[in-house]
Amino acid sequence: MERKECWYSVIRYCNDPTAGELLNVGLVLHSSSDTHILRHRLLDDNNVKIKGISNSKVDLDAYKVSKEYIEFLFESTTNNLFVEANNSQTSVYEHEYLYSLYKALSGENMFLSEPTYAKTDNVDHLFDSLFVTYIGSKFLNVIQRDVNVKKYLRTIFEEKHLMKKIRRDFTIKPISGLDEVIRVPIDFGFKNGIWNYMQIASLKHSGESRNTDWFAKTKLLIDNYKDDMKLYLMYQTTQDIELNLETSQIINFLSKSDERVIPLDISDESNVNSLCDYIEKEAHDLTELVS
Repeated sequence: MERKECWYSVIRYCNDPTAGELLNVGLVLHSSSDTHILRHRLLDDNNVKIKGISNSKVDLDAYKVSKEYIEFLFESTTNNLFVEANNSQTSVYEHEYLYSLYKALSGENMFLSEPTYAKTDNVDHLFDSLFVTYIGSKFLNVIQRDVNVKKYLRTIFEEKHLMKKIRRDFTIKPISGLDEVIRVPIDFGFKNGIWNYMQIASLKHSGESRNTDWFAKTKLLIDNYKDDMKLYLMYQTTQDIELNLETSQIINFLSKSDERVIPLDISDESNVNSLCDYIEKEAHDLTELVS
């Protein structure tokens, strides 16, 4: 298996600059090898590690603001439709993206350690190992919901030996003539005469800017991709009733706007099994195709 070159930084937080106490609160890993890869994970503000350095609700709110800001930077660059060739700080496709972010966040309460080089044939395993090393094993399960969904799907695809038929973490250029300006990142895809794209519906309650970015990216793909395709919107129902309602409203809107859009709730195991059976029977072996 090909080894990918990666850079990673520990995400650190300073609650009181005068005291100078630093806390490792997360990790970010980036690779620009063949396709862009960006993994990041941050402790929530209700985590015991964060509460331990907070003397009041004001302190917790300050951490939450810093966390939301840095997550916005990560996710806006990951989902960024516009690739600014002369501005590596805003383009995840650039080789020195993480170093640019490290410099940009210097002096902030939440910032990055200087990026460290690594090489691996398993990005997910490296990321988890580094997270345990710098943050702690007991915090490993404190992860973002959409990362959980993506990792769950990949595990299922690997267990069913479908990865030769599935492409993951790639980009497409839906608007002719703007190939070098607008790119849409795709989570998974398979081909059976047409492309079948699988997108994680990475929506969050009270995550307005992130939800807007995800919706804009998905709607742009639907409206401008002229070739025949299918677009699976993969989502997971949770105990958060309000979030379920918001997710349902957005996905219903998109599916009604175009018959190529297929909602798929992966909380129902039968849905996932049916999709895997379909991929196994109908999808091409991508190692034998030039896409």
